[in-house]
Amino acid sequence: MAVADEPPAPPLFSPTAIRQLRERNRVGRSAFAYGLNISARTVERSEAGTMKPSGPARRLLGVVQKHGFEFVVTA
Repeated sequence: MAVADEPPAPPLFSPTAIRQLRERNRVGRSAFAYGLNISARTVERSEAGTMKPSGPARRLLGVVQKHGFEFVVTA
């Protein structure tokens, strides 16, 4: 019996990449946090490098990177 291929791991995002992603989408920390259903403090800590996004959060950031913030908020 063949085993299905594993999906690719979610992309990694550096603190700078997270900030740049948010800024490219022209949203503030509070709006970004609200759209991703996380706290503004979590966004701040991720951008500062004191917290690393989990697998699901990285996957969601990847969707924002590929399709834009509006895609996530309107989905």
